[in-house]
Amino acid sequence: MKKVYILAYSKTNLGDDLFIDILVKRYPNIQFFSKSMKMDSKTYKENSNLHFSDYTLDELIEFGEFDAFVYIGGSIFMEHAGGVERIKRLNDLSIKCQNQGIPFYFISSNFGPYQTELYKMSISDLFRGVTDVCLRDKASYDLFSDIKTVRYAPDAILTYKPKKVEKEKNTIGISVINFKFREDLKKYEERYYSLLIKSIDNFIKSGFKIKLFNFCEYEGDVDTSKYILDQVSGKDSVEIITYNGNIKDFIRKYSKVEYIICSRFHSVILSYLLKQKMFVLSYSDKITNVINDLSLVDNYKKITDIKSKDIISISDFISPNYDQHIIDEAEKQFEKIDELLLKHNIEENITVIIPARNEEKNIQKVIKLLQKNPLINQIIVVDNNSIDNTSAIAKKCGVQVEFCEKQGKGYAMEYGLKYAINDIIVFIDADISNYSKDLVYKLAEPIMDDKADFVKSMFDRKGGRVTELVAKPLLEILFPDMHRFSQPLSGMIAGKRDLFNQIVFEKDYGVDIGILIDMVNKNVRIQEVHIGTIKNVSQNWKSLESMAKEVIQAIIKRANY
Repeated sequence: MKKVYILAYSKTNLGDDLFIDILVKRYPNIQFFSKSMKMDSKTYKENSNLHFSDYTLDELIEFGEFDAFVYIGGSIFMEHAGGVERIKRLNDLSIKCQNQGIPFYFISSNFGPYQTELYKMSISDLFRGVTDVCLRDKASYDLFSDIKTVRYAPDAILTYKPKKVEKEKNTIGISVINFKFREDLKKYEERYYSLLIKSIDNFIKSGFKIKLFNFCEYEGDVDTSKYILDQVSGKDSVEIITYNGNIKDFIRKYSKVEYIICSRFHSVILSYLLKQKMFVLSYSDKITNVINDLSLVDNYKKITDIKSKDIISISDFISPNYDQHIIDEAEKQFEKIDELLLKHNIEENITVIIPARNEEKNIQKVIKLLQKNPLINQIIVVDNNSIDNTSAIAKKCGVQVEFCEKQGKGYAMEYGLKYAINDIIVFIDADISNYSKDLVYKLAEPIMDDKADFVKSMFDRKGGRVTELVAKPLLEILFPDMHRFSQPLSGMIAGKRDLFNQIVFEKDYGVDIGILIDMVNKNVRIQEVHIGTIKNVSQNWKSLESMAKEVIQAIIKRANY
């Protein structure tokens, strides 16, 4: 299974987070790692193939666990103190990649602004040493067109497919910018604010609602919105909307406005995709260049050209010149990395089998979590004589439901195995309420990477009375070499189907320890992986007594082989 590390801007910026979201969704069977977002980001939570990784730039190569590196971002080649130092480190990384034969890609960036020819030369050296560089504007491309690894294609976010939403009548959105990181524009700051404040007051008088969109709080967008709100007269008609890591929610709100004043680069791109009526206020060449390259709109205004008397009226908004050919061309941003990742994208799929009895309260939650994982193409719920709505709920979720009349967890597991269509099988319990999003990935990864034939989970939880008081002491006496397993009774396991077909499934709760002992006796490669903390319903003592008896019988039975 391919592992790719993503480098990107890490300041909760809508455009840069959207870059990552598009990338990981394009290659659902590739495992991506990055620390370019907050660890609790919605993007991490919603993409089961994206994982938080806290490596520094200097550490990345040393660990040697990644199959490729991707730097996806816009203005990542600007000449400033921090930018110059980062280029040196990126050059070091690219050299190490060359030495180890690891591909390195730059996607959807532009070059500049820059001051010295020395900086441009250092970028040229970097570009020559990597696998592919796809720039997003022709002006940047023209500076490096003599380098074989450098290409041009329109911005990657032009490949994004926003959902259609109904527009709210008489609404005007404004994607604002702040000038704290834009020293070259400081002298135009007051004119920019004045233009927006006067225009907003005029719009409000005409009955419009105003929504101020903050794409990046770190860059001062929120400060700009608050300043504007303080100055306008009709504050009740103004709403501030700030991107906080929830891409879907922010774009849904953005999509609803009828008219949009675009100051941000990716507000221009989004409004183009949404076919909103636009008024573009360009603060940099990167906006001007992309508009001119693609003829996105017929006119725009540079912030440097704002006059003190200027005001924006409804007649100034224009519809974009939408062209599907531009969208198709933007797909070429991924052309070279497609060659690496798509040819490896046909991975072994996974069947997940869930033995379940009277789990109507939890089964939907478990299924919905599994359905987010693109590696899973078959989910089988084996109903073991439920008297509640377990089966009905599972069917409504769109998964395969099979009925096992023989009572017992082991019977249900073995019964489900008959219907499996894949070689990699994952069994999970139906009563766990807090599985992590990457549960199946953690269990299946060692098998997909050919490092194990059978994988058993270990976890943190309260309780485990049968494990600690019965299973472990008995195993220590009868199978002393099995002391290495932290959770011998865990029901979350993965293995190859042909192996499961070679062992005996106990009919009841002895099935999990029976499978483990059989795998050990067969001398297969076994790994135990940590899946986090789990929560399930504690059994009463009578149920535990029955469970303990079944576990003891399974262990003793195998001790007599």
